[in-house]
Amino acid sequence: MQLDILTEIHEVRKKIYNMKLKEREQLMRDAEEIAQLLNQGNIKRATEKVTQLTTE
Repeated sequence: MQLDILTEIHEVRKKIYNMKLKEREQLMRDAEEIAQLLNQGNIKRATEKVTQLTTE
């Protein structure tokens, strides 16, 4: 179980590293926006944002 999670994290980090700079910057902005929504307790809007990003 833990090995699967670590493997998945490694794969995601590899994908992020291989992104173009502009894509990586946009990803970080989106992640920051989602983090702010979660900190505000706006789980519904954060979920919508994640769904929107994963369907693009």
